[in-house]
Amino acid sequence: MLDDIKKTLWATADKLRANMDAAEYKHLVLGLIFVKYISDTFAGRRAELTARLTNPGDDYYFENASTDDLAAELEDRDYYKEVNAFWVPEPARWEALRGAAKQSDIGKRIDEALTLIETENPKLKGILDKRYARAQLPDGKLGELVDLVSTIGFGDNPSTARDVLGQVYEYFLGMFASAEGKRGGQFYTPASIVKTLVAILSPHSGKVYDPCCGSGGMFVQSEKFIEAHGGKIGDVSIYGQEANPTTWRLAAMNLAIRGIDFNLGREPGDKPALLLSVETAMRQGELLALNWDNVNLEKRIAFLKVTKNGDARAVPLSGRAIELLQSIPRADGNRVLLVQKQGLHSVFKTACKRAKIEDFTWHDLRHESISRYAERGDFSILELASISGHKTLQMLKKYTHLQAEKLAAKMG
Repeated sequence: MLDDIKKTLWATADKLRANMDAAEYKHLVLGLIFVKYISDTFAGRRAELTARLTNPGDDYYFENASTDDLAAELEDRDYYKEVNAFWVPEPARWEALRGAAKQSDIGKRIDEALTLIETENPKLKGILDKRYARAQLPDGKLGELVDLVSTIGFGDNPSTARDVLGQVYEYFLGMFASAEGKRGGQFYTPASIVKTLVAILSPHSGKVYDPCCGSGGMFVQSEKFIEAHGGKIGDVSIYGQEANPTTWRLAAMNLAIRGIDFNLGREPGDKPALLLSVETAMRQGELLALNWDNVNLEKRIAFLKVTKNGDARAVPLSGRAIELLQSIPRADGNRVLLVQKQGLHSVFKTACKRAKIEDFTWHDLRHESISRYAERGDFSILELASISGHKTLQMLKKYTHLQAEKLAAKMG
């Protein structure tokens, strides 16, 4: 069966290949396969519940239930959550998408379905790539793609479905990495190399961290290694970073469908950390140590108990900083930014390289922030020092790189 799925998968890819390059079309195809997978798993759980609710000998038996009563009972989300099945709202179920495959707005409908799925399943928030409405495909092509994906069956057993899709996922990534040539190495490392690295690391418990995690192959192989040696999923904590937004989504989805808990940062490249640095002039260490208990959004301040110069201080928060903090979902724990210094350094270095910026460090973001506020001209020296936390004017001057041209313009 798996070989048939792989053949169907590659036929799907070929349908798009004439119109989009490998870097683009892999995301469209994989997104549809993911929706089909979670819809199949949902349908399988629904069929199981139907049988149990109508079986007098089952603990779930719903005595004297009418057809409407059963239909309403089957919409109870708790039945699905208890077996870790994703809840799929009716408009987002595969049958609904397949029925609309020939409609001209099928791309928009798929995007809306993905939005609904993310809304109902917080674990998937920000992961699903909603690009179907703007996909550069000839009329009717996307509908054909939906029809073709409809032929892929994952079965009713969630465990089997997860394993099958995991293998399909790996096959998919490998084939498209080959199609992309050198660029494919950005998101995929050959399975043989990953297996060798994991065997050397021999992770049985603790944490597995990959600062450039690509599509998450190292994490998946680590879990396989643990299970093969008598352990179970969850014996290790997964941490990673990935600067490319689309690859970040591939990794997050790869882990989500396998039931692996993970922390790959709040969003690709941990952009909030970078923007907060520019908005607040806080040092990297201060940002990474920031706790929600010390953030008062109403008063617009962040209180730092420990700073480089040893003094605690309250950092005023700009309107943009407030927006950034409000956009960060609060996970378990108290830290604002669930990112490690090592991963942040790797992401920042990669971003500078891609932007062709040389000799630029994270600390330079603090310089930039203070200079921006100084150039505005509406802050006094004492106010600037309060923002930056500097004790002396001499130190503050080192961080304010005022441009003579702008000063001349202000002089009139």
